[in-house]
Formats: sequence, C-alpha cells, structure tokens
Amino acid sequence: MRIARIALALALLAGAALLFLALRPGGGDNADDTPAEPARFEVAVGPEGPGELAQLRVRRGQRVELEVTMPYESDVHLHGYDIMAATGPGEPPARFEFVADTPGRFDLEAHGRWETIAQLVVEP
Repeated sequence: MRIARIALALALLAGAALLFLALRPGGGDNADDTPAEPARFEVAVGPEGPGELAQLRVRRGQRVELEVTMPYESDVHLHGYDIMAATGPGEPPARFEFVADTPGRFDLEAHGRWETIAQLVVEP
C-alpha cells in the first residue's frame, strides 16, 4: 500500500514537471523560434498623413506592444485582429497589446480619414 502511494506521488510529480516545462513562457514547440521579448512599435502619423507605409514585422506567437499618435481624432483599427483604440491631439496614444497568433499581413487603419497607416506582418 505504501509503495503504491509513493509510486502515485512520483507519477504526479513527474506529470506536473512535464506540464510546467510545456506551458512555461518560452516553452513548448516554438521555444527556439519565438522571441521572449515583446515587439514594441511606435507609429506617429504627421499632419499630411502616414507617409511611407511602415511594415511592422513580428514572429507568430510573439507579444506585440503598439502605440499610435495622430494629429487628428480617429479610431485606429488593426484589421484581422479586430482591435480598435481612439486617439487624437492632446489625447494619449492609441495602445494595443496582443499576441500575434495569426500569420499574414494586416492593415492598421485610421478610420478618421480611412487611410492605412501601417501594416502588421506576422511571419510563421
């Protein structure tokens, strides 16, 4: 009876250790491919508009922190991830924090003038 309890305790401990290794930050299948540090971007739109379209490149599974400032009031929308935040003159930047879990190209659009201000590129 005592040996069975010890065997059960060891099996549970081993299972917990494997679960910890698989679920810890940076663990799992993408441990070597996905950077542990978040990708941080600041996009500043000028009075004449966004200018050259910025490409914000990240790896799939990477955490993204994005701030957008604009000289006019606008909702800023990241297509594909369907997240939106508002900003404008004298207001805090539009802020986005998310995990880039869907690969592809996604437009970051200012709905105030219906213009694309950047493009998020999520690489597999």
